[in-house]
Amino acid sequence: MRVLIVGAGHMGRIHAEKYRAIGAEWIGIHDLDIDRARALASAVGGEALGDLDELAGRAAAASICVPVREHGAASERLIELGLHLLIEKPITHTESEGHRLIEAARRRGVVLQVAHQERFNPAVVAAAPHIEAPRFVEVHRLGMPDPRDGQVDVIRDLMIHDLDLLLAWIDAPIVQIDAVGSPVLSDEIDIANARLRFATGCVANLTVSRVTPKPTRKVRVFSRSGYVSIDCGERRAQRVYREGRSIRGHELEVVDRDPVEEELRAFWRAIEGEAQPAVSGEEGLRALSLAVQIQRRIQQHREMYGS
Repeated sequence: MRVLIVGAGHMGRIHAEKYRAIGAEWIGIHDLDIDRARALASAVGGEALGDLDELAGRAAAASICVPVREHGAASERLIELGLHLLIEKPITHTESEGHRLIEAARRRGVVLQVAHQERFNPAVVAAAPHIEAPRFVEVHRLGMPDPRDGQVDVIRDLMIHDLDLLLAWIDAPIVQIDAVGSPVLSDEIDIANARLRFATGCVANLTVSRVTPKPTRKVRVFSRSGYVSIDCGERRAQRVYREGRSIRGHELEVVDRDPVEEELRAFWRAIEGEAQPAVSGEEGLRALSLAVQIQRRIQQHREMYGS
């Protein structure tokens, strides 16, 4: 496994450390700040690259860990060089960039996977087999401010995790979107609520915030067959269901695995042709497109009511 990390910031460090943990034989670090690239390379036993021209076929794949506004340009360059890509969510800053990347990857014949890490959260993995035909979904994803968060709104920063899960669980068009939100500590939307209605009749109510002191990452899924509760933060899952005249409930078995390491292993299996990408470019674009629709509804609401 020979990989390049593009971006030596917070997420770049996580990817580099996890690649090393799963046995990468060579890790290149590229960042416009060469000193930062060298520092991370030194920490993980990698090699700093000041210019991508130095790559010269030394890596088979890359993780894109730069700010989202740079995803498109960085990814296109590496696709041209023939590298398989794992792109941190959201796939790109705009939908048009996402379409271009998907088409470029298809033409070049490279794997394109989007890093929606909650797919690999052990609690989500444990709960997923028990989620059947949801009728109502309640989501709370609340957290503390992070200086890195001001680059995008909270919908594309946090809510997109849950939008991706919903789209994976519910195979039906969304027929109605209502949403409200507001900036609080940045110029972007920091707190938001969205209510989505699917063609199946399922309703999903999502509340996200990055201005909340007590972190919460919970998803509750209700269906005719019962209720599944997922605590993504604590990595616990519970199922409640009817059995005859009785109501049963129990904790689901959650296997403690590192989500990022599992994501990187899945990426490599896709490169080796052993599996399809765990989250394809098309799936990443669907989540981004839904996030953009929600952001537009919020903007319409703010223009109407002056908030």
